[in-house]
Parts: sequence; C-alpha cells; structure tokens
Amino acid sequence: MTDYVIHTFGGGDILWQVFNGIGRVFASNSEYFTPVGQFALTIGGIWAATRAIFRGNIGIFAMEWFFPSLFIFIFLFAPKANVWLKDEISMQAPVKIDNIPVGVAFFASISSKISYSLSETLEKHLLPPDEGLSSRKNGIMFGAKAIGKIKDIQIEDPVTLTNAKEFLRQCFMKPYIIGNILGKKAEAQRASDVIAFIEQNMPNNFGIYYKDPVSSAISFKTCKQVTPLIKAAINKELNDGLLTKFAHSIGFQSNRQEILATRLKAMTADTLKYLQKEQTDIHQWMRQAMLLNANREAYDDLREKFSLSRIYPQLVSMNATRGLFQQSFSYLVAGEMAANIMPILQSVFFALVICLIFVVFPMSLLPGGYTIFKTWITLIIWVTSWSVFFTVIHCLGMISLAGKGVSHLTGLNILSQGSFSEILLH
Repeated sequence: MTDYVIHTFGGGDILWQVFNGIGRVFASNSEYFTPVGQFALTIGGIWAATRAIFRGNIGIFAMEWFFPSLFIFIFLFAPKANVWLKDEISMQAPVKIDNIPVGVAFFASISSKISYSLSETLEKHLLPPDEGLSSRKNGIMFGAKAIGKIKDIQIEDPVTLTNAKEFLRQCFMKPYIIGNILGKKAEAQRASDVIAFIEQNMPNNFGIYYKDPVSSAISFKTCKQVTPLIKAAINKELNDGLLTKFAHSIGFQSNRQEILATRLKAMTADTLKYLQKEQTDIHQWMRQAMLLNANREAYDDLREKFSLSRIYPQLVSMNATRGLFQQSFSYLVAGEMAANIMPILQSVFFALVICLIFVVFPMSLLPGGYTIFKTWITLIIWVTSWSVFFTVIHCLGMISLAGKGVSHLTGLNILSQGSFSEILLH
C-alpha cells in the first residue's frame, strides 16, 4: 500500500477516530463497501441503460455512467492506502491508519502538504527566524491569544481577593507608587514580581486588616506578617487545573490535563520569548495578572467611595457571584468565541467533510455522480487550506502583539504593574 501523510493543526484525535472508522468500513468484503458498491453500481447501470434506450443514444450510457463510475470505483475507491496523521500542534508521533481509499488519501494528503508548505514559507518570511514561534509548534495564534488574555485572569476565592486588594493598596501602591518611599517608585514599576519586590523592600508602619480564610476572623497584620499569607493564597490559586481551564477557554483541547498544561506552558514561553520578555513562565504571568486585577479593583473601590465612576467595571460584573471560578472564564470565552475556536473548527469541519464519503461513495457510482465526487474533493481541498489563512492571522497577531509590548520599562513591560500604575496615576 502507498503511504500518504496528512498534516493537521489540532484535532488529531478526532481525525484519527474518523479515519480509523473509514478504514474498517472500506476494508475488502466489509458489510458496507461490498454490498453498497454492488447496489449502487446495479442501480446506476439500470438507470443509465434505461435513459440510453429511451433516448436512443448509447453514448449516454458510456459517458455519463460507465466510464466515470468505472474510473471512480476501480482507481479511487477500490485501491487502499496507508494514511499517516501528523498533528503539528500536539507534537506527537504520526499515527498510521490502514485501508483508506486512495482517492481520499491522495487528495487530502496533497492539499494538506501544499497548505503546510505555504504555512512554512509565510512564517519564514513574516516572523523572525525562530523555530519556536512557528504556528506548527505553538498552535495557530494560541500562544499569542494566551498572552493577550492572561490579563483577564482573576482571583477565585472572594476572601483571598479581599485580602489581596487591601495588601496591594497598603503595602505596594501607597508606600511606593504613590508615596515613593526611598525613591523606590521607578524600581517598583520595573518589578516583574510584585510580591517579590515587597519582600525585598518591606514597608514599615504599614499593614492591613486580614480576614482568615478558614475562621473568617479579622485581625490587623503588618505587611511583613501578611506577605507570606498572601503569597501562599495566590500560589494556591495556581495549579495545573487552572492552566487546564485557561487553555480550554482559549480553545486548546486535550484529554490529559498534564499534557495540556505542559503544552500551554511551552506555547506561551515561545510567545514571550518572541516578545523579548524577561519572564517567560506562564504561572508567573498569571500570578501577576491576578494581583493586578485585584489592584485595579481596589482602586475602583476607592473611587466609588468618592462617588466617582469605576474605571474597570467589567471586573465587578465578572465576579458578581464570588467563588464561581468558571464565571471568570465564561467572560473570556464569550468575548472571543468565534476567533478562539476557528482553528479547532478546521479539524472538525475536515472530519465532517471526510465523513461525507459514506454518502459520496454510492452517489458517485450513479449517472452524473462524478460531479458529486468532484464537489467533495473541492471541499476537502478548501478545508485543508484553512491553515494558510490561520498562519497569516498568527503572523500578523504576533507582529501586532510585539508592537504593543514595546516599552521602555522592563519586568513584565506593557502588561506589568509598572505600566498600569503609570497610566493610572498620570
């Protein structure tokens, strides 16, 4: 059997099941292939012969049915080939499926190879020469979308959120960003880790009324006393489960959480490397996003006390019901649903088009059936070409994201507390 390689960008497990089913159904002397083929050829032959007799034109029998059906059956459906499915996003080894009709394998393989080559060429000329930035390695725009959406991550636990808001206001904003104690404002703005900065520059005579997450008891604690408690609470919010839900919210799927979390870390690290950020750990970025959103909400709470409008009202609407973790992620999905799921839909549509073989096979053996087969092949070529357009979007998105990330600040740069504080206070 001839071997054909089909490249896919995500959804490899779905396509494997579809092709595996086709391989079983179209095996020689199967319960579908043989009887359905015989039935379709019989009906087609009777139909074509009847039309030829009544019109007195034997050419109708030959040209509209016999030769096209004979060619399609003998050369495209009867011969079988081996298909190797290669998912460029999962980075796993190609999977082999036997007994695939050569007509399906050939056209799907050729079109996917052409799309794959065009994607490589576009990335080579539109992106810097860094293999790690390829959409074939980090997914179509998944890495860039993840970085762009990290800023929306919020603290789940309402008690931790309240404590974090007070902590940031009393131990970070007031002494350093607003008060500029010891001239540390610029250093605070450049810090890539808010808590680490506070630990290294512990403010004296500052503290908060801390609410215990277990007993709900409220007690006054200095910044030095409360910092390890806040740090532990934030770290508790960060785990592979959080990464898994975040990955699902931007359209990245996997049945195994540990693989999904590892892949998401790798993708975002590639993107952050391209953006030339010093910190490339997604856990660190998510930790800072939680703290910054708590900081934003604390600032808005202060504005409300003076009857001023909130600058970030979405932070309240997203958390109207505290403790509902999924609510924060539903906001991410609702706003970007179409853009996020398009790469996944490519694999789904490809699988649906391939499944049409069960209808196309008998229909193509009827008079005029070659037009149905031609339309089906056109659909296969069209769907496999989507990856080229996604690559263009990926490249443009990476270029745009890099442009927005340009800043004279270091640390987390434009998404950091430094840039936020500058915009907020000036």
